[in-house]
Amino acid sequence: MALSDADVQKQIKHMMAFIEQEANEKAEEIDAKAEEEFNIEKGRLVQTQRLKIMEYYEKKEKQIEQQKKIQMSNLMNQARLKVLKARDDMISVCPASVFCTQGGTGRSGALDSTRVSNLSCNGISMQDMLNEARQRLAKVARDPTRYSALMDGLVLQGFYQLLEPKVTIRCRKQDLSLVQASVQKNIPIYKAAVKNNLEVRIDQDNFLSPEVSGGVEIFNADGKIKVSNTLESRLELLAQQIYELDGTIRDSEWSIQTYRNITEQFRLEHPDFVGVRIIVTVHRILSLSQVEIALKETLELQKRYPEIITGFDLVGREDSGKPIWYFREVLSLPTEVKAKLSYIFHAGETDSYGTDVDRNVLDALLFNTTRIGHGFAVAHHPLAKELSRKRRVPVEVCPISNQVLKLVSDLRNHPAAILMSEGHPLVVSSDDPTLFGNAGLSYDFYEVFVGIGGLSANVGTLKELAINSIRYSSLPTVLQDKAMIIWQQKWDKFVLENSL
Repeated sequence: MALSDADVQKQIKHMMAFIEQEANEKAEEIDAKAEEEFNIEKGRLVQTQRLKIMEYYEKKEKQIEQQKKIQMSNLMNQARLKVLKARDDMISVCPASVFCTQGGTGRSGALDSTRVSNLSCNGISMQDMLNEARQRLAKVARDPTRYSALMDGLVLQGFYQLLEPKVTIRCRKQDLSLVQASVQKNIPIYKAAVKNNLEVRIDQDNFLSPEVSGGVEIFNADGKIKVSNTLESRLELLAQQIYELDGTIRDSEWSIQTYRNITEQFRLEHPDFVGVRIIVTVHRILSLSQVEIALKETLELQKRYPEIITGFDLVGREDSGKPIWYFREVLSLPTEVKAKLSYIFHAGETDSYGTDVDRNVLDALLFNTTRIGHGFAVAHHPLAKELSRKRRVPVEVCPISNQVLKLVSDLRNHPAAILMSEGHPLVVSSDDPTLFGNAGLSYDFYEVFVGIGGLSANVGTLKELAINSIRYSSLPTVLQDKAMIIWQQKWDKFVLENSL
């Protein structure tokens, strides 16, 4: 019996519906299987990273416990005080024109950056005085009694500054026997105070240059951390002080008062100027005791000038300096005394992965940094990236600096491009404008906008970056609100004047 056209059409529709249903079921099955495999792989990757992170922090925790047993005891604290006093006593036996005992505090470059090369007193420049002092350094080593006592102090100070079980000493070839005797004398003193063994090796393959006037350089076991206690390094401390034209030495408090007075004077002339905040910085090559003194001084200054002193930072090259974790005990001081001093750390200024430098970003977050300076390595650490985004801790992007220091050539490949695309908080900084010769922040803004922002960047990108400068500043909320009102008025005027 032949089928009618209607029956044929009905059968065809039925077959098409069946095929479509089968295809949909197969597609759903494939999607479900793909999603399951994706979730399994994602779970595996997350678990792997979680285990690595847990292992990393368990190791850190064990290190903390071990260090607490040794370094945080009352005996250790007493020993440090004795060493600091002994250091001053040892150095004070030398002529006042040769050494400055106050420079070892590691004060901020922001506070004590004024050099003495252009100052003069009674027709004699301070630089001339320093040059004369350098020439007199050689005389210090020619007095056996004085130089022997000084060497004992320099060697013992180096032991206490490093607090390492193994150290290497470099000295001048002619000082070898003197250093050997000093080491034998100081090891028992160190052991009695620290209650820990010390193994000392004197490097007889690499002596200090004959041009060095005296003293020693002391390294930790892997040579990454150095305490320079040469006579020249002690003299350099003098050049870091602030001087008046008559030779009067000014301290940090004088510097703060000067900043405050000039700020108030500038505010009177420019009513829309919001104010100034100072982040005290010390170099990361300094010893524990030097950073501790600087941090305590900062805390005292903040008590007296809370409207100006806002934070503390470790600066300098991370690869040749000490990592943040090295200073963990000292950096716990503000918490112990319940002080509200913010940390604003330089961290992760490197394109290398798996080093102490790139791990600085993790340690900076552990110490609750409010911003991450450079943060070039943040993209290497998913945990650090996620944690900083959740806490709203911005990365300070310094594009010109990164190019000058050859961390990146094409800004389109800058890690900040990834962070920006993911909505990570960013602020723009010029890092060292006086060194690079770039006056103002506009050049860095331009590079972030054109290079890092990519083709999707627009006027809204500039607006967000500008707002971030206020939002993530250390200004109190009241001043942030005031700054936002002033900025918004100027922004509206800018947009109106440049509208097509």
